[in-house]
Amino acid sequence: MFTRDTRNPTLDMLVGAASLWIAYAFFIDAWSHENEPVETFFTWSHALIYGGMLALVLVLFLMRKQIPKAYRVPLIGVPVFLLGGAGDLVWHSVFGIEQGVDIILSPTHETIGLGLMLVSSAPLFSALRYRTELRSLRDQLPMILSLASWIVMVHFATAYAMDPAAGKAYAPPDARTFSFDYFTATAIGYYKLVGGVLVLLLQSFIMASFALFIATRFDLRPGALTLLLVLGNTLPALPFTNESPLLATIFAMSLIAGIAGDVLIARMKPLPRPPQAYRAYAIAVPATYVAVYVIATQLTGGSWWDWSVLASMILFAGVIGLGLSLLMLPGGPATE
Repeated sequence: MFTRDTRNPTLDMLVGAASLWIAYAFFIDAWSHENEPVETFFTWSHALIYGGMLALVLVLFLMRKQIPKAYRVPLIGVPVFLLGGAGDLVWHSVFGIEQGVDIILSPTHETIGLGLMLVSSAPLFSALRYRTELRSLRDQLPMILSLASWIVMVHFATAYAMDPAAGKAYAPPDARTFSFDYFTATAIGYYKLVGGVLVLLLQSFIMASFALFIATRFDLRPGALTLLLVLGNTLPALPFTNESPLLATIFAMSLIAGIAGDVLIARMKPLPRPPQAYRAYAIAVPATYVAVYVIATQLTGGSWWDWSVLASMILFAGVIGLGLSLLMLPGGPATE
């Protein structure tokens, strides 16, 4: 094991696919907790999670003589994941089945998530080590699957801050209709708006971070960023969609922001040089992401936020991207 110092594209692809499978299964499990009576550890959604890890371990076992040195650190994630899984069984036996936000904050669930993020980084470590070999979108796909699983897990860890709830259906009670409870109604509206704004700022930070990382470490092929954003963002919206257009909205946000970023990469690469192209890209991806949310929300029932807030959110998203581009110190063009 770890004797190979060359990239193994097949292993990278299988590990990347299994990692995304497991990450998606986390959100399917979250949906199950919210929509089905869950009274035992042994559920079909848990079977998806642990079945994915079983498949990943089987791949590693069968290809153990072909595992490259780049996998040394990521494979620590396998025992961490399994330890978290065993602990989760004990946790459920002692404390019962979690509901709501407790699902996210459970120590055993966080341990399992840490294990997944470690092992899912294997294709990314491989891509960084052998980046000059990534000449096509197919070559870059394992790395994209790896990073997409990271985005999914970030969304899972912050699932309580995914939907800004700016649609009219989520509007707080109108304070004008209250007499004795005017202050209470006003406070509810204020905190609901502030919470939604913070959600959009967080999502802008996540999108800008991943977009800047991938574009400054790799010579991306056309469609790479779009694929990353669509795979990383869309399915995590499923548990929160219910009868709202959130799933379609986030798909549109990811698709259009990804296309905008891919176009800029094609016209201005290699990023981060020239610097002005790097800054433009950093601003455009999160700003487009939020702009599509604003437009889609207006087209699917309207928003209870006023236009000054909606417009400022687009501006803030761009500022966050610009700020990150100033703070990040990329190692140089992917060809170096």
